[in-house]
Amino acid sequence: MLASELFFEITLIIASFLQPKDKVQCCLVCKAWHPAFQESLFETLIIQTRASIDKLTDPTNSAGKLLQKYGFRTQTLQIIKNLRAETLTNLEITMKCCIFIEPRKTLNLISSNLCRLKRIYFHTVDKKPFIHTFDDFEFLNDQLPELTYISLSAQFQEMSPTELLKIERVSRSPCFKTLESFITQTAYGWMYHLAVKYPNISTLKTVSFSQSIIDLQSSRVLKMLATLPSTFNQLKNIAIHVENCSEHLYYDFVNQLRLFNIPIKTVEINVLNSTKDYGPTRNVLLAAQIFANKLERIKIIHRQQSRLAFGVSYKFACHPRLVDFNIQISKAKVILDTILESCPSLRIFTITDGDLIFMSNSHIFSIKHGLRNLSLNNMSIPGRTFNQISTCCNKLSNMQFRCLIKLGLQPGNDIDTYIDMSSTYFTKLNINDIQFLDPVNQVKINIFIFSSSVNSTEKIWVYSNPTKVPFLRNHQQITQRLNEKESRGIGLYVHEFPMPVRALFSREQLLEPVMQFSLNGSERELYYGYATFKCGSIRSLVFDA
Repeated sequence: MLASELFFEITLIIASFLQPKDKVQCCLVCKAWHPAFQESLFETLIIQTRASIDKLTDPTNSAGKLLQKYGFRTQTLQIIKNLRAETLTNLEITMKCCIFIEPRKTLNLISSNLCRLKRIYFHTVDKKPFIHTFDDFEFLNDQLPELTYISLSAQFQEMSPTELLKIERVSRSPCFKTLESFITQTAYGWMYHLAVKYPNISTLKTVSFSQSIIDLQSSRVLKMLATLPSTFNQLKNIAIHVENCSEHLYYDFVNQLRLFNIPIKTVEINVLNSTKDYGPTRNVLLAAQIFANKLERIKIIHRQQSRLAFGVSYKFACHPRLVDFNIQISKAKVILDTILESCPSLRIFTITDGDLIFMSNSHIFSIKHGLRNLSLNNMSIPGRTFNQISTCCNKLSNMQFRCLIKLGLQPGNDIDTYIDMSSTYFTKLNINDIQFLDPVNQVKINIFIFSSSVNSTEKIWVYSNPTKVPFLRNHQQITQRLNEKESRGIGLYVHEFPMPVRALFSREQLLEPVMQFSLNGSERELYYGYATFKCGSIRSLVFDA
């Protein structure tokens, strides 16, 4: 049957199941599809232009005439028609600031014209926040009453006493769910405003605590906040920045949230400018444990060096529902078995910057944990830890490496270069960079081999080339799978000179076969030997440069 013989309603249903590129192709082939596809093709407007918004909204602008043929009913990229037809519901703009374009005025112009918007993303390219006042915020919400999502690269300005008195009279927006902006200065005033205006808000990013003391106005706002009948009773996700000078303010705020019995499920904490190694950071992290029984996702960021040891000095409470845990704390010591025991539902674990160990007297081995995804970045890890992970996490299927593996010692000071994860069957193994440390000679081994217990004949040789300053965040590493010729040459080499080579042969003896096996340029790496990484199987092995 030809498309022209179908009812419009039928073609519209078919159109809703197709991808945008397929819709465009169909329109090019058959004009009969055009009416249905023009109804469903564009629902989100993304402006990628340096033109100012006033030119885009000018009906006399000739640049906007290209898609006028789509008419008034369509949600197309013809912004002029959409503004008049009031059909656009989702707007995303990333603009480049200059002296001729002020973000605040541009945002006000958008909200004055697009009255049906439900979602708005408005950011500047340079990431520098623009100032957003109480009046700006009220104007935005009054003009766009159907908003459910706001994301602004804005810094909310401190409220005046007069503006605080206006909060009781603001119009409520019960459908609003998500606010992503930067609430700083006196955060309590804005929190009170949001609690009144958005009774059903579920996501709030980012609240910043940077003051050292609570002033009289903040103290007054806290009392006003406590008198509200229902405060943030739908709030599930919150992101917080805490400076060390305002730790006690943050702690009081979290305690107030606990009194409201708020169902927090996701917490992101970024500790800033901490000048002490232990106390402030620990107290900030402990505060989040008030919600331990409800939390499902935690992200902790602290870039200063820390002496925290998760599971020992940091008393990590039981988090029965936690499924996603992301730790980014410089020089922290993460005791993995304690974390797994405290988080029985953990599925995704990401660790950045520090040491990962198992306690020697751990009893976690009797528990088969359900961890499925493990990401290790800028980490230093003992080789035996991988065997312990493989043993107790039998559902582990995805790992990402960017780490230094410390090889162990056998009796007689022989180096144990064998990493055993034979109990793990990987769906995906992602190697960004990985090196093995010889603890006797204090050198890094850059050549290693993957072997599978399922397919013992398949050997994958890998070469990792370190920079002069390895394992810094901005360093670059070349990790690659060796080709068939290189793998065969190295295989012959290590067959003739089994580990440990340096104890049995001189450097001259070891370098002599290099030319024979066509391995020029690998003398230094081959002299230091190789390591073996054994696993059950690997379905997908990915190397990221």
